[in-house]
Amino acid sequence: MEEQKAAEVAGESKETVSCEREKSSIKDRMALPEPNVIKLAKESGGSALGSWVGLALMVAVVAALLVGLPMVFPVPSGMDLPHQGFAHIVAFAIAACCGILYVRVREHRLERSMGFARNDGAALCLVGAVAGVVGLMMVFALFKGAGIVSDSGISTQVSVIALALAFAGYVILALGQEVFCRGYVLTSFSARYSVAVGMVVQTVVFALFHVLLVGLSVFSVVNGVLMGVMFGLMFLKFGSIWPAVGFHSLWYFVQYVILGVMPGAQAGSYATIMTTTYDSSNVLLSGGAGGFEASALAAAVYAIAIVCLLVLKPRDADIDSIAFVNLGETVVIGAEDEDDEEEGRKSRRQARVR
Repeated sequence: MEEQKAAEVAGESKETVSCEREKSSIKDRMALPEPNVIKLAKESGGSALGSWVGLALMVAVVAALLVGLPMVFPVPSGMDLPHQGFAHIVAFAIAACCGILYVRVREHRLERSMGFARNDGAALCLVGAVAGVVGLMMVFALFKGAGIVSDSGISTQVSVIALALAFAGYVILALGQEVFCRGYVLTSFSARYSVAVGMVVQTVVFALFHVLLVGLSVFSVVNGVLMGVMFGLMFLKFGSIWPAVGFHSLWYFVQYVILGVMPGAQAGSYATIMTTTYDSSNVLLSGGAGGFEASALAAAVYAIAIVCLLVLKPRDADIDSIAFVNLGETVVIGAEDEDDEEEGRKSRRQARVR
């Protein structure tokens, strides 16, 4: 009897330890990781005050561009895009260039420390693109189920050149937003303060831009925050900017060009593959004039994506491929570890010879 009780106690103890380890593993995964791109940013010569000043200046410039460009910037011939959409592409392309220039000149670090370091960037971009299409089709299915959208056919009048130009435009738009909000804001403020502070600041900045893009409403603000958190987690979990770029660009392209979902004044103003009717009368579910990005249905999909990212095991960039510039010197992170590993290999070879 005593042996049986001891065995039961031991079994319960093992189960308890196993459960505690599992809980600890989930808790560790849900914690905000600090990828190597953040560690690199910490080695730069930038200051906390400089980060705030740079952020204020660039937000002011981008906000002015987002408001002013749609009124004066013409869409190039052959690029079949909404006038406002093309102006946004130009605005965020300028924002990306400003962010990269500031990082190189003011903070003395390479683009690799903004999330461009992974050798498998193309694969990560593809993973993000697939996730973006899946997420968007989930929203589209919810909209169809609620009777908000209905497709009435496929157009054969869209040229391949127009599609290619539109795709390139949305890639530039997504890349510009990711470089500015995640590559610059998230890395700079995470380095100067903490990853949590960096997440908060980049989320607020992204939500601000999001409201400027789709209009002010309760769910445009909520969804802007949720999207900022989602893309920030992608950056931190993968240690790379590419998954968010893939997700972001395909979301735009499939929604606007493939499905033809564009509510408000822009509806029907440019060629799309599908002809989609959008009923924006139910503002809560449809998002009104703001479309998908201002709807409660899209908020649910963003929330699901955030939960999935929180439990995802972090992947970091290869440390031997990351460098930063500091005081005129290029330093490769992980060089000391490589030297130690080489010394270990030499010692093992000598031992085998003996």
